[in-house]
Amino acid sequence: MTVTLTPLTLDDHEAVTRLIDDAVGAGFWSLESADEGLSFVARDDSETIGAVLACLAAAVGPTAADAGAPGGADGGGAVLHIRELVVVAGHRRDGVATRLLRRVEREGRARGASLALVYAWLPAGKAEPESVPFYGANGYVARRDIPSFYGPSSVELGAICPYCGDPPCRCTARVLVKQLPAR
Repeated sequence: MTVTLTPLTLDDHEAVTRLIDDAVGAGFWSLESADEGLSFVARDDSETIGAVLACLAAAVGPTAADAGAPGGADGGGAVLHIRELVVVAGHRRDGVATRLLRRVEREGRARGASLALVYAWLPAGKAEPESVPFYGANGYVARRDIPSFYGPSSVELGAICPYCGDPPCRCTARVLVKQLPAR
């Protein structure tokens, strides 16, 4: 298996949309929420097998507050917000997600981020997903859980949760953060 990572391009949108919709359901995410240059695709030959979407957030505001960075993220650097990270089932535990995560962290640090943040989706009434221990093994620390985090957006967007069904979504989000190493 030869996996390559490349920046997300317009040509990738259809495959990445299918991949993320299959993982989290349609309507809960958007390609527009990702910054150019902070989103990457993993391919095995010509097949898209993974993707990470991320953006930089200001070191103040709701995202920074969730990261535990009131008034500034450790010296005022931006926060790398990892919006989505997904790998197809047949390629999990092959190191693809770790490679995508490290790539986006490096790029985020190069663009001034001092802290990385991700909201892990905790499905209502289901076991903790693989993502939580994955992020923990990669240096992320849980800050807090936000009950029914996806509920308001599911109602507003009419998004159907793959776990709860029709809106409102009752799933919890776990805020996980990581201090990014100095360059």
